[in-house]
Amino acid sequence: MTAQGDAIHLIETLPDDATWGDVQESVHLAAGVWQACHALVERKAIPPTQLRAEFAAWFAECLIYHWMAVITRLLIIGKARHHFARFFFRSPCSTATANPM
Repeated sequence: MTAQGDAIHLIETLPDDATWGDVQESVHLAAGVWQACHALVERKAIPPTQLRAEFAAWFAECLIYHWMAVITRLLIIGKARHHFARFFFRSPCSTATANPM
């Protein structure tokens, strides 16, 4: 089957209320699968060891960025709590002045 025939068959299998975005996503996914299968047949695929190493590096980088964002949020929340408590829940001793009596 040709790429045009595959695309027509793919579009015919979509529901009647499919949007242009659904069509685009389906065609993009099918093209990626076709390219991956073609690369496997021609032995142009990435070896599993290299794929594992690249994924591990990518995952570690994602974890670093995620935890940096979490820590930043916690620091911001902690500062906000500190300032909130400092300005709105002052103890009577901290704002008391000497009694003139």
